[in-house]
Amino acid sequence: MTLFIFEGLPGSGKTTLTKDLSRNLKAKRIGEIINKNLKEILPSEVGNVKQSFFFNSDKRKYFLASKYSKKRITLMDRGYLSTIAYNLCLNKNIEKIYKIEKILSKIYSMDCVYIYIKISPETSVSRSNKIPNNPDDMWSFLDNLYKARKFYDDRLRPNKNSFIVDGLLPYKEVYMQIKLFVMNYGKR
Repeated sequence: MTLFIFEGLPGSGKTTLTKDLSRNLKAKRIGEIINKNLKEILPSEVGNVKQSFFFNSDKRKYFLASKYSKKRITLMDRGYLSTIAYNLCLNKNIEKIYKIEKILSKIYSMDCVYIYIKISPETSVSRSNKIPNNPDDMWSFLDNLYKARKFYDDRLRPNKNSFIVDGLLPYKEVYMQIKLFVMNYGKR
């Protein structure tokens, strides 16, 4: 079976889509953040933590993915690319982040397909009901969202294992495109 990793800016619909698709396709779903007990927690439950928390969450997510995806379709809400994109926006030492990305790409080199739900940074702020330029929310700054979108574009557009969806389409249309892609993926 295959692991489908959903990527994109906040507000692109990743969480809603993975929940709806897992229910309707009877697929296993791995949430955005996984705690030490291997349970999903909401971003609002995280609070102010070190970045190592998210790298550890990724480690747990990929552990679960390797376990589940052998037997059935598995949908993951964000992979390590999202953690790298986030760190690119936070960190001044970009070379260090790219070195970490290279290491993680080897560690998490499993059979996976990326589903990139592409929206504009402005749409991300609007859909997420963000207060623009909120110092407590890195994702409320358009500059950060543009950096993250460029990173996703650079990594996922040329990737033959990527399926890019226009996240500005109506939800039902996005959902159906992804559902058909997932259902027919193994038949290609």
